[in-house]
Amino acid sequence: VFIALAVLTLMNMLIGVLVEVVGAIAVTEKEGMTVTHLSGELRRLYEEHHLDPTVGLSQKEFTKFIVDSEVAYVIGGIGADVVLLVDMAPGIFEDLLKASEP
Repeated sequence: VFIALAVLTLMNMLIGVLVEVVGAIAVTEKEGMTVTHLSGELRRLYEEHHLDPTVGLSQKEFTKFIVDSEVAYVIGGIGADVVLLVDMAPGIFEDLLKASEP
């Protein structure tokens, strides 16, 4: 009786580990698909706005791009707060300037 109970307990533990691994892989894959979709959509919108991908954006250009209704819809679609992103733009660009200084 004890051996059968031990085998069932071990089997349930292994099933639990398997479920956790599959869940972790699913989350990682979903995140990867979201990033791929978002980057593709933002590249398309970047080109539609006739922006040069080889040149960085100024803070003003960044803010103008982000508040575009279609861009805001795409960014908001993944759960990001577009208003907060616009409010944080000065800090983002300040940090970028500090990081680029030697």
